[in-house]
Amino acid sequence: MNYPKTGNEVCISLAISNTMLSGIGKGTITREEAMALIYRTLEKVNWTLTREVDTAYSSFKDTASVSSYAVSCMQYFVKTGVVVGSAGKLNPKAAISRAEMAVTLHRVLTY
Repeated sequence: MNYPKTGNEVCISLAISNTMLSGIGKGTITREEAMALIYRTLEKVNWTLTREVDTAYSSFKDTASVSSYAVSCMQYFVKTGVVVGSAGKLNPKAAISRAEMAVTLHRVLTY
């Protein structure tokens, strides 16, 4: 039987078909995965953030642990102040919470 897709399944299908999302889901999304997904979405709709802050990407202690596919995304969001880190770290491999995602999306929409 062919069941209709849920809202989440439709969104995921659209993201995959538009090359904004790839890989195999594991139930959570990391901070670097979230930044890559948001970055790719902004690219698709030609949305550029105009705000810039003085924080340097290199000032974070754990930049070496950011996956190669996510480096430019994380750099962009640090430069625009969307990502501010915690205790001098980006924690790219940590799961992003709903609250953190909400704050991130709010910053993207208002910066």
